[in-house]
Amino acid sequence: YRWNFFFIWNNWFLIATQLEFIKSENITTAVTSVSIGTTSDKLFTTKYNTYCITGGLEQSSTTFTDIHLNVIDNSGSVDTSGGAYSMAGMRLNSNASFNEMRSTAFGYANGFFGIADFAPENNGFVTYVINPADSSSFTFFQGQTCSPIDGNMRAEKTLGIHEVAEEIIGIRLITSNGSSSFTGKINIYGVL
Repeated sequence: YRWNFFFIWNNWFLIATQLEFIKSENITTAVTSVSIGTTSDKLFTTKYNTYCITGGLEQSSTTFTDIHLNVIDNSGSVDTSGGAYSMAGMRLNSNASFNEMRSTAFGYANGFFGIADFAPENNGFVTYVINPADSSSFTFFQGQTCSPIDGNMRAEKTLGIHEVAEEIIGIRLITSNGSSSFTGKINIYGVL
């Protein structure tokens, strides 16, 4: 694997130097959730240890909403069990104080796909998924997003873990309130 590590302000940042395109998911009709990966068409395989997910989402409803992440296990089930996900990160607001985000024992991971805000504003994200196809390892996430909220910008840098050692074949993105909808594009790459 080829990686570049950069040391900036007492932090290590992992940046992939080679990506191999796997697929794009175009969401042209407003949805409250989207799943990518099935038992017959696995998104994550043992071909890559790390995957990079990029894209942008736009809110189609009248209330902005966080986009939550769940994994899909090798039976095709979405894991929403409480206690399976933990995350920590930093939220940088353009119109308010910066703040830390921490959560443990949640039924979803948050902070990896940003906030879908009102049209025509949309967000952008880059999220790495590490060890998803390894059935003997936890799955880790590293992400950064930038989202406009009512004309103000919010950036987030987040680390997370799915604390179940199992093969993960895909992901589901769902709005935090379960009723707002979004459109957008999601690109998936294998990290070489």
